Amino acid sequence: MRRLPQVPGGRWRARQLVVALTFDDGPLPDRSPRLLEVLAAHEVPASFFMVGRRADMYPEFARRVVQARHLVGSHSYTHENLVGMDPRDVRAQVECALASLRHHTGQPVRYFRPPFTSRDEHVHEAVAAAGQVFVHWSVSVNDTKHDAATIAESVARRLHPGAIVLLHERDRTIDALPRIIADARARGYRFVTLDGRAAAVAEPPESRSGTARRIGSALAQHTAGLVISGYAKATPVVVTGCRVDPVLATAVAWAGAHGFAVVPADGERLASALQAQIARLEPAEVVVVGDELAVGAAAVVWLGKHAPTVRRIAHTSAPATAAALARDAGSRREVLVTTSTSPTTLLLAACTAGRRGVPLFVVPAGQVSGETGRELRAIAPDRIVLVGGGGENVLHELASTGAHIQQVTADSPATMSAALARAFPPSGGLWLASGTASHHSPITAAAASAAEGAALMFVDRASSGGLAEVVRVFGGAGVTVVGDEAEFPHALVDELLGGSTA
Repeated sequence: MRRLPQVPGGRWRARQLVVALTFDDGPLPDRSPRLLEVLAAHEVPASFFMVGRRADMYPEFARRVVQARHLVGSHSYTHENLVGMDPRDVRAQVECALASLRHHTGQPVRYFRPPFTSRDEHVHEAVAAAGQVFVHWSVSVNDTKHDAATIAESVARRLHPGAIVLLHERDRTIDALPRIIADARARGYRFVTLDGRAAAVAEPPESRSGTARRIGSALAQHTAGLVISGYAKATPVVVTGCRVDPVLATAVAWAGAHGFAVVPADGERLASALQAQIARLEPAEVVVVGDELAVGAAAVVWLGKHAPTVRRIAHTSAPATAAALARDAGSRREVLVTTSTSPTTLLLAACTAGRRGVPLFVVPAGQVSGETGRELRAIAPDRIVLVGGGGENVLHELASTGAHIQQVTADSPATMSAALARAFPPSGGLWLASGTASHHSPITAAAASAAEGAALMFVDRASSGGLAEVVRVFGGAGVTVVGDEAEFPHALVDELLGGSTA
C-alpha cells in the first residue's frame, strides 16, 4: 500500500482524495465502544491519539482499538500543556505514554500529538528522542463545543485532499460521524489511517524473543504501574512505603502469598501512574502497611475514595508489624529468615517467601528480638531457611525452635538470585530486574513474581554470564524483563536468553 508523504509537523502533501479521521483523548469506557461500532459499521479506518494514563486505567479499550485494526498514536501521559514544563517532566510525559501504549496494545506507536497542539524546543527534543513523529491537523471544527449537525457541516466545508481531521471522543462527535462519512464519500473521498492505509489492516504486534516479555518505562514509578496492570480487577492492594526495610519486605512476602498487588507510596504522595492502576483495579480492599512516615494521611484519604475498605497495619515496632503479617502468611511448617538489610536481598527473600506461601522474618544486626523469637517458637516450624549469614546468637535462637536450619548464602544480589532459584525451583518462570533500578519497580515486581510462582532475579552486566545457565534451566515457563532499555539493555537480555529480543 502506498504511503502518503509527510512534512515536518505531520501534515500531508497529498493530491489524492483521501482523508484521515483522528480522535483525541481516549480511551474512554463510556464512548470508545460506540465510536468503534460506528466506524466498523461504515468500514472506516481511523487513528486514535490516546492519553497514556487513560490507557493504563482502561487497557481493555485500548486493546479494542487495535483489535479493530485502527492506528494508535500518543497524546502524552496526563494530557497537560507541555510548554513551560521542566524538560525532565516533558520527557516523562512522552516516554511514559509511549511505554503504556506499547505495553497495552503490542503495537509500535510512531505518532505524537501534543495536548492543545502546544510545543516548544523541549517538546521537540523529547519527541525526537523517543523516535516519534509530530502529527497535528489541517481541519479542526471545535467539536467539543458544537452539536452534531454543526460538526458535520463544518467538516464538509473544510475538507480537502489529504486532510487530517481533528475530532474527539465525544457523544456529539460520534452522532455526527455517519453524516461526515457519507458526505465525504459522496464527494469521492476515501478514508485512510495516518500511515496511508486505506484498509484497516493492522501491523503485526511487536515481536518478542521466545517467551520473554519486557515491562519497562523511563520512570520507575511508571514501570511499577505497568507491572500492576497485570492484576485482575478487584484484586486487593497492599500500600507500603518506597524504602525497602524489614516491614516492607514482610509486606511484600505476605502480599505475594495471597496474590495481592503491592503499591509503593512516597509518603503523602502516590505517583500518577500508580493512582491510575488503583482506579482501574477498584480493589476490594486496601491494606496500608507501615506508619504515617511510610504512607501519609493524604495518601490514605485518596485511597479511601477508591476502595470500600482501607485498613492500616502498623504496630509499635517493626518486629511487631512483621509478626502480625507473618501470622497470616499461609503455611507455618516452613519459615524464611534473613539477617540482611540489603534492599535486593530483602526483596529476594520476600519473593521467595511469597511464592512459597510461608512467613518471612527479618532479624537485622544479627540479633533475634524477643518478639520475633517468641513468634518463631509459637509457630514451631519444621524448617527454617536462613537467607544470608547468621552469627552464633542468631543460629542459637533459631535452633531453639527445634526446626531444621537450611542456610542460603551468596556474595552478591545476582549470585543470591541464582542460589534461591536453585534451592527453591520456581513453577512460574523468572522475572529479571536491574540491581541498580529505583526501588519502586523491584518492589512491585517482587510481589507480582511471587503471585505467579516465579523467581525474582537481580541482574547486572558483571554477573550475566553466571545467570545465563539459571535462565536456561528455569526460564522455560516464561521470562519477564522489568526495566526499559536504559536499565536493561537489549544486548544484556540477549546474552541471558541466548537469543534476540525486540
